[in-house]
Amino acid sequence: MINLLEWKLRGVLRGVKSKHPQKRYEALNHLHQYQQMEGTEVQIDVLKDFVKTAAGKFSAPVAGWDNPSYHLINYVCDFQIKEVAEALVKHFDTLDLKAKERAIDYLLSTDDEDIFLFLEEKILKLMDNVYFQLPANALSHYPYLTERIIRRAVAYLNSDHLKFPLYELILVFNRSGYGGVLEKEQILPLLLEDYIEEKNEYFQYDVDYSTKFVYTAWKDNYLVIRNRMILYISLMEFYFSSEVEKEILEVLTFNDPLLKTQALAVCLTKHLPFDEETILTCASDIESADKLYWTLVYKDLVHLYPSSINVLTQVAKSRMFYAILVQSEDGKGSVMFPENLVIVDKLDVENDYGQHGFYYLFTFENNARTYTGWSGIFSEENGEEQVNQTNASYTEFVEFSARTIDEHKQDFLRKDDEQAQEYNETTFYESTPKIRPIAWFLLVLLVMRGIRVLSENGRNLSVMIVFTLIVGAFFAYELMTNKRNKVLVTGQEIIKRKGASEQRIAFGAITKVSFDHKHVLIYTGQDELVMKIPKRWMNYELFCYYINEQTAFFTNRPYIQSP
Repeated sequence: MINLLEWKLRGVLRGVKSKHPQKRYEALNHLHQYQQMEGTEVQIDVLKDFVKTAAGKFSAPVAGWDNPSYHLINYVCDFQIKEVAEALVKHFDTLDLKAKERAIDYLLSTDDEDIFLFLEEKILKLMDNVYFQLPANALSHYPYLTERIIRRAVAYLNSDHLKFPLYELILVFNRSGYGGVLEKEQILPLLLEDYIEEKNEYFQYDVDYSTKFVYTAWKDNYLVIRNRMILYISLMEFYFSSEVEKEILEVLTFNDPLLKTQALAVCLTKHLPFDEETILTCASDIESADKLYWTLVYKDLVHLYPSSINVLTQVAKSRMFYAILVQSEDGKGSVMFPENLVIVDKLDVENDYGQHGFYYLFTFENNARTYTGWSGIFSEENGEEQVNQTNASYTEFVEFSARTIDEHKQDFLRKDDEQAQEYNETTFYESTPKIRPIAWFLLVLLVMRGIRVLSENGRNLSVMIVFTLIVGAFFAYELMTNKRNKVLVTGQEIIKRKGASEQRIAFGAITKVSFDHKHVLIYTGQDELVMKIPKRWMNYELFCYYINEQTAFFTNRPYIQSP
């Protein structure tokens, strides 16, 4: 029995195959809207038809949006279902390149050895395509596959279109600690050659280096060079030699604080000499303060952070600086560069789970105007304030003179309450029971009986009418009952509705989620069973996904049994 959404999705399939660009645009726009709907369930046959259609032929594109193959695959990849993976493997070769890239990301998440072997060959073959984007970030979670690809793809380090993604993949693999340093004899000479070439580009900027120039006058040209330099220096921590040592020590003399910080990371690992002034410079600089702090944390050397600098305020300032740059970007590469970034006050906060933190209120200047921004949350544990990995820095570019400090605080708290309320009222997942197999069985019997009655020229018609009424009444009862039964994952709780009754449990109270052959079981405290939900009411895999999402930041996360 097809539902309304599936009927609409079938309409999308018809629309994207149209020869008229406007009809394709409308179909893809509708598909985007359906994709925003949380917790939807779609019949497997519809998803398989999406993949099959995506692998077919379409009219020549008229603009960048006009890629039905990609958009159809992007939609089905929201559903973690075995049959979707099988369909993607079956039709992979005839998908559009962008659709193939999206399918690779999805297939990696299956964690299936046979699929990994399939992907290894497909990825290596695609590397010859200059437009192929190597999925370095996605591959980084699968070191065994990554290692095999790297060993077979080292030659591509001479390729302009794959050099940097491949270097990134090599770096991620080595950082994983999965195995030894890969192909050192082949990679080290290439790495040094590429680094020296990039270093010569950097020297054009070093003497005149200033943070303002980086984000205003120099912009993208310099940032590309910097990012490549950081990548090369990071790799040198693993591909090390006496020549690399000389290069690393030279970086400590550069004016770019982020390059200095990356070189310091290598020095700390390889026990190379550096002076206290270098680490003080990196800790004091607004660009590198946050990066240096976490570099020291990860290496268990945070005691080296200069005692003369307040870690909390310096890291907050660094985060606020980058938040202003990102949020002021106008789409054309221009940003608002903040001058005189100053902390003017502090606001203590507490979330619904009793976790304490605080925000700093900042002011900054640009074009003779003074604006405000907030940087947090910095957590509090055992009575001590400390830096939190979560970066919640932002600005709405409200002028400081528009309100008093207390009014700025009240405005922050009001907006925070509004966002919390909106979040708590948001339904992330909603599901109703599926019609039971017995109902479908009776429907099949009804159809078969109807065919028989027709073949007998209407004999036993009265029996057929009675049977139809019985099956119809049963189906109506099923539909009415199912409509009144629901399971929902909202902002902070799971809700089970059965008829007129409703049961709720907050995420903070849950200690375990598991299942047996019939029910999903939710526990609190010392394994106290507080909620039983029939499995046929939900897609357990999706249900678990949303619970994991909502509890990801908990200090003591609940145990959630894998599907």
